[in-house]
Amino acid sequence: MTYQKRTDNVLSNKAMLELRTVLLKLLGTARLESKKISNLQLLILSYLYLEGEQNRNNLATLFFAHLNRPRESLRVALAKLNQKIGKGSLVINNDIVSLAPACDCDITMFRQAIENQDYPTAEQLYEDYFFKGLEQDNRLELTDELQTWLFDLREEFAEQIRTALISLAKEAKTKSKQKKYAEKAFLIEKAPEFFFEELEELSKILSQSKSRFAHAAKTELNKLHAEGIFGHLKQKDKNILLAMALVERYGLSNSCLEKAFEQDSQMLISFRNKLTELLKPLAADEAMQAILTTAQEYLDDYPNERNHFALKLAKESTDSQQLFNLYEDIYRTRNDFGNAQELPEHIKHINLIYRKKSEEYLDAQEFLLAQNLLAKVRTSQESLGANVDQENLFLEAYALERQGQFSKALELIKNAQKTDKIEALKSVLLLHAKNLNEAEIKAKNILNNTDDVWAQALAYNTLGTVKANQGLFYEAIEQFSKAGNRWKLINQNQRFFGATMNQASSYSYSGDTSQALDMYDDLLDLTMENPHLQTTLMLNKSDALFRSHQYKDAEKVLLRLLKQLNTKAQPQDEIYSRVLANLAYTNIKLKNH
Repeated sequence: MTYQKRTDNVLSNKAMLELRTVLLKLLGTARLESKKISNLQLLILSYLYLEGEQNRNNLATLFFAHLNRPRESLRVALAKLNQKIGKGSLVINNDIVSLAPACDCDITMFRQAIENQDYPTAEQLYEDYFFKGLEQDNRLELTDELQTWLFDLREEFAEQIRTALISLAKEAKTKSKQKKYAEKAFLIEKAPEFFFEELEELSKILSQSKSRFAHAAKTELNKLHAEGIFGHLKQKDKNILLAMALVERYGLSNSCLEKAFEQDSQMLISFRNKLTELLKPLAADEAMQAILTTAQEYLDDYPNERNHFALKLAKESTDSQQLFNLYEDIYRTRNDFGNAQELPEHIKHINLIYRKKSEEYLDAQEFLLAQNLLAKVRTSQESLGANVDQENLFLEAYALERQGQFSKALELIKNAQKTDKIEALKSVLLLHAKNLNEAEIKAKNILNNTDDVWAQALAYNTLGTVKANQGLFYEAIEQFSKAGNRWKLINQNQRFFGATMNQASSYSYSGDTSQALDMYDDLLDLTMENPHLQTTLMLNKSDALFRSHQYKDAEKVLLRLLKQLNTKAQPQDEIYSRVLANLAYTNIKLKNH
């Protein structure tokens, strides 16, 4: 539809403009004075007022295309509107709908004031942008065409008032009025981007009047200047600038840039000098910040280009944290590593970087974070048709196992390539599935065929658990000891703690309570910064004391543990309820004893 501006109702002179009553107000929150009508009715009324007579079918499509019977919906809406604003206000003739010239509108007055360069009146009429807040009405469903109409008129009126306010600022006789008009012009909403000369003039006024917006205007001016220079750079220079922006974003070293684009440090210095020269009169620091910001915004608008340059730089970087941030950014913009054409050749590198990050999470016992990270890379490899990295697959299953998701971990590695670590982990998972014989066979087979310390530790732990379940506690102690020594060797402190706890528990069940208690005391230092481990240790220690009929000492440990538990803990919390139950049972034994 072509919009035709309505030019009747235009007032002939300023005196009449001030005297006539404004009934329809559209600059700001739309309203019809003395009448309570809905936003939909206001929208239809303002459209007819501003665009003139309309074909009924066009109006139905424009306002009610989302409904089943647009013409019927329009008929009802027009009847209600006619009733609200006064019968005879709407004229319908041969499917043409028009508005009788029965009301005035602030838009008509505003346009007349702008045309007559009566800017004080224009400022008074312009309360805010056209139909402010309309989109917040959830009852309205605006078609694309209506949204375009609103956008265009908002821009038109906002640009007109901004130009008027800049003129008022230039003509103002006092600094305070200069500042008032200039600030208002700078903050006008819904206006199009400034022209460079327009903003340059406004920035100067804001600076001279010592406005708090002077810095923001100067920054915006620098940006416009930089955008102009950026648009005229040769492609080779633009590419280097975009890469420089990414080096800054990801904290990469300049050596990555030098290697990726075959530039030495002196050439990059010369390039920076060239940019600052082009951006004069800006100071060197201001110039570089403005042009790099422009480059960053360009890269955000064109993620494919950003990913291309990011991957080019990634080839030359060795900092795993910086590369992790870079790859994560690519993943966010692509939703999957597999969607970018250049990424398959980077998969090995991605595997290494994500493995290192996941190991950091595992060391910090952030098992869920590690699992999610590794699952992301695995699904990407699968979508690329690439072979899934077996080390990462092991770590993902290991993260699941540490969260107690044993069946899910086993399912993940069920058909995986047989590696020492994966087979050792399977032995642990088979234990949890109550397949003790199969777990024992697998663990013994691993120990006969591997030098991998991690795999050995898992296998020994499996054998220890099997022996403990068979009541062969001293054999279990020997296996748990071997597991613990290997965990300690590779700095797996939590696993070392678990193996040693299993040893102590086996001593307790064998009847050697004093040895068990000594081991629990030796482990205490390992739990100082881990409340969960400390709780587990104290529960096991109280169990050992209870089992050896040392009920009073068991009670002391449980009471101490009760105090240490979070005060927010509730009786239904698993650990809390277990402590209370043990304490109650211990008290019964004390009374009977």
